[in-house]
Amino acid sequence: MKTIEKKGEYIFVNYAEPYVYKNAINLLKEAAEVCAAEKCGKLLLSFVDMPGKVKTLDRFEFGVQGAIIFRHLKKVGVVYRREEMNRFLETVAVNRGLNIRLFDDFEEAMEWLEVEK
Repeated sequence: MKTIEKKGEYIFVNYAEPYVYKNAINLLKEAAEVCAAEKCGKLLLSFVDMPGKVKTLDRFEFGVQGAIIFRHLKKVGVVYRREEMNRFLETVAVNRGLNIRLFDDFEEAMEWLEVEK
């Protein structure tokens, strides 16, 4: 299941479907379209409930594609499982100009995005 919804001053996306690279990329594109339609520059993505693991090469591609797809956004926060999180995707995207940060805690992500619950 996936959800994309506006929550005040940001768009929230929850992806809880089994991991498939193409589906996740399509979700990012859909989220970017919602951000543009809502004129919202902040996005919070949650992959905490997503079954499956993301391969290292896929993390690289997400960083590259994320920087392209979300280039018009002010901030992108990503919440992921602590045990599988590393900063590779973040580093790739930041090196390409995206203001993105990965978290394992929703509170920290929302604080960084400067949004209220």
